[in-house]
Amino acid sequence: MLTAPTAAYAKLVAGWRANPLSFVGFFWPGMRLHKKQAEILLSLAEGVPETYVHAGNKTGKTLVSAMAALWFLCTRAPAKVITSSSGF
Repeated sequence: MLTAPTAAYAKLVAGWRANPLSFVGFFWPGMRLHKKQAEILLSLAEGVPETYVHAGNKTGKTLVSAMAALWFLCTRAPAKVITSSSGF
């Protein structure tokens, strides 16, 4: 049974909404993001209309996109996140 969030939880989520790096740090305490990965997450929080990520192999694009999707879902309600991939 779901209950209403407490004031402490609401404050925590508000902090995560403003700073996705604190969200990542809370749920993955040992995670060390590269500078560019952090820039991607922060651009989303700042409301940049479009964020472009340069292609490359083994650069952490999938990891940061998964974290961004989870961050968005956990800090906005109701929320929908649509993802796609060119690989299969």
